[in-house]
Amino acid sequence: MRPLKLLGAARLSRYRGELDPTTSPERQQATCRACADERRDTIVAWAMDLDVSAITKSPFERPELGVWLRTRHREIDGIVWSRLDRAVRSMRDLHALVEWAIEYKKILIFASGPNGSGAMELDMRRGQLDAIPRLIATVLAFAAEMEAQAIVDRNKDTRAYHNATGRWSGGMHPWHLMPVKTADGYKLVKNPETWDFMWEIVDRVLNKSQKRQSIGHDFMRREILTPMEYRLQKSGKLPIAPHDGIVKSIADGVVTISSEGKPDESVKILPPKAVLRVEVGQSVSKGERLTHRGVWRTMTITPMLQNRILTGDTAPGGELLLDDDGYPIKRAEAMMELTDWLRLQRILDEEAGKPGQKTKVHLLTDVGFCGLCGEKLHYRNQKVDYGSGRWIGYNCRSAWQSLKHQTPDERCKAKAMRDDQVQPVIEKALLGLVGNREVLQPVLIPGISHSAELEDAKRDLSRLIDLALDKPPSVSSVYEEKIAKAELRIARLAEMEDTEDHYAYQPTGRTYSQIWAEGTDEDRNLMLIQAGIRLSMFKRQKDEQWQRLPGLNTDVEHEVVEVTGDDNVVLALAIPKDLLRRTTGQEVDLGFKDVPLAELSQDLSTVG
Repeated sequence: MRPLKLLGAARLSRYRGELDPTTSPERQQATCRACADERRDTIVAWAMDLDVSAITKSPFERPELGVWLRTRHREIDGIVWSRLDRAVRSMRDLHALVEWAIEYKKILIFASGPNGSGAMELDMRRGQLDAIPRLIATVLAFAAEMEAQAIVDRNKDTRAYHNATGRWSGGMHPWHLMPVKTADGYKLVKNPETWDFMWEIVDRVLNKSQKRQSIGHDFMRREILTPMEYRLQKSGKLPIAPHDGIVKSIADGVVTISSEGKPDESVKILPPKAVLRVEVGQSVSKGERLTHRGVWRTMTITPMLQNRILTGDTAPGGELLLDDDGYPIKRAEAMMELTDWLRLQRILDEEAGKPGQKTKVHLLTDVGFCGLCGEKLHYRNQKVDYGSGRWIGYNCRSAWQSLKHQTPDERCKAKAMRDDQVQPVIEKALLGLVGNREVLQPVLIPGISHSAELEDAKRDLSRLIDLALDKPPSVSSVYEEKIAKAELRIARLAEMEDTEDHYAYQPTGRTYSQIWAEGTDEDRNLMLIQAGIRLSMFKRQKDEQWQRLPGLNTDVEHEVVEVTGDDNVVLALAIPKDLLRRTTGQEVDLGFKDVPLAELSQDLSTVG
């Protein structure tokens, strides 16, 4: 009898890639190989479904095994698993697997039978099973289903216990945290690779310096992986070419790559909705990514900001868990205080209260102000009934009647400015001052506060004192030692100094002129916001007089240059002093200069 060509199948309910210490996949493979060798059969391929639950996904729904069952069954004579529970966990799934084997005349092999007995096989190569094997299959499936239900119940109890004790119970952990094994089980601690990025999101939204959509665009430009892709990368599941070759086929979410002298290799496309950047017949290089990068969207960022884990508390399903003393059960290192988290939720609620509105970022969004009344400048791209097509330009909210509480007499009298009048003035004024200077990316360094730990230590001391009351001497001596340690901890924390939040500036290798030339208006707007640059402008009429434009922070922390452009567009550009120091390496005093546009140069030292 010729050796059979078998598919080796392995499955694991939870798997964290390189973070997972389990050797189960290797042990399953070794068991299958030993069984095949004993039968003198050959395992020609593997279906490795790791991090796949047999309770929630049938064999036909699994990423790798499902492909073989649906489209590649002609390449094998049967399938071998290490045990029955690696194949199915329900009677229905086993019956479906048996019907598949009957239809295509395959053999199903389980290397280890019930209670560790020898190999068990269901051979359907001759068609229908007789009554006895069918009965055996049904009994085994019933036992597997009962065990599956027991596993579900045990997992619920375990998860509840872990939540009550502040431990991590497995599964998908928050992006900015990582699980670390301790003497008391797994705990969630700061992930040094992602913590600062998460804090950057929180800081921008809290300070209303940038919308979530704009944050997403910025992260895309900086090629920061989305949380989903970051997890795929850490688990080794990010779709990349395993070797140099040609894309042979794309089907059922799998890219097959062939190479001369090597067996074909299949790469699962994850996440399932990822957009492919390769096509059949295309050459690929080893390590080349097969999908386009994931997109940072508002819907990606919002749940991260709404999660109570930002305060370090345990809140499964959004319900806060409290200990016996009524305090929140801490589950992870806190990124922010509760007061700040609540303020963050109010900001999110305010933005969510505008259904159907889409925030589009323009050049002057949140950085441009009216030179007459100080209101924010708004952008308008509207169709008009006269002239040639569309009118594109800026004016303040008051002049455009966006402030509903104002009467006609109270509205600003500023005249609208066309976009082609505004942008050249801003461009020449800004780039004339700092265009050839390198942009430095601000990175917030969170301060360190010991107040929360100090309050926790005080609560612990109070609890120990209460427990020590009315105890016999043999017991109270034990509490006295613990109380002394708690007092020492409080004294140590009280002496530790807190540090304030501060910014560090990292070089980007790009100048302001380069970003302006290469970027969109949204990129330019982000550059202005991060640099702290603000401007005020209006279109001066013949009889209008002015000394300094309103609506602008012109205190001692800014230097201001006032510029008169074409078409009587007047601009006051405020640049933070520390930005000037960073970009020039010297103290610079613009002194509120009134500079004609034509006199601006590429060097600050010549201004004025």
